[in-house]
Amino acid sequence: MSNPILINSHSFNISELQPAVKEIHSGGIVMFPTDTLYGLAVDPRNWNAIERLFTVKGRTASNAVPMICADQEQVEREVGLMPDLAKELSKLFWPGPLTMVLDGNGSMA
Repeated sequence: MSNPILINSHSFNISELQPAVKEIHSGGIVMFPTDTLYGLAVDPRNWNAIERLFTVKGRTASNAVPMICADQEQVEREVGLMPDLAKELSKLFWPGPLTMVLDGNGSMA
């Protein structure tokens, strides 16, 4: 197990996230706090990382996990063109909490 990386969310340098980025790129799992729970992050294109995530969560592959995207461009890179309703909702609510369930384009594990 790796040592924790403690970051003050009110005053940090983006370079402090590099160890977490490196861990994700190497197929690892990174845990991070949100306002309601602890999230687990992996590379969505790495089958081994996805398998490890499902094992850690005690889930089968039939029970999908969410993917967090920064903006419409990232969503469209990952799942293809967004339906018009999804685009309108993201314009109204982003940045902010919004959950959408969209079909994938097969590019992710």
